[in-house]
Amino acid sequence: MSEQPEVSISFPLPPTIDSVVREHVSDQAQVEMVTRALVEREEGIADIMRVAGQSFGLLPQIVAEVFAQIHFGAPITDEHRQLVHQQFHTVIDQIRRGEDPFAQPTNDN
Repeated sequence: MSEQPEVSISFPLPPTIDSVVREHVSDQAQVEMVTRALVEREEGIADIMRVAGQSFGLLPQIVAEVFAQIHFGAPITDEHRQLVHQQFHTVIDQIRRGEDPFAQPTNDN
């Protein structure tokens, strides 16, 4: 069996919330307040998208990878982004092997 090519999700990055707010607001206290409010809004949207994805069979690892790639929602560290990417590739590998990524592990004790 030949090795499968790596799956990659890549999108042009939109401007960050912080950069957009700083472009329009000069007062630091307001920058922090507006940035926090917009991040919370994105997190709410992300939660709805995660639930909708699971309801219609979209794997959470794929949703998380897209959010990490486009920097959607609360900022995450590079280490967290790398973990999300690793989990994404794990589920893609499961799919390629014909395994059910939704299957719950069994405890054979």
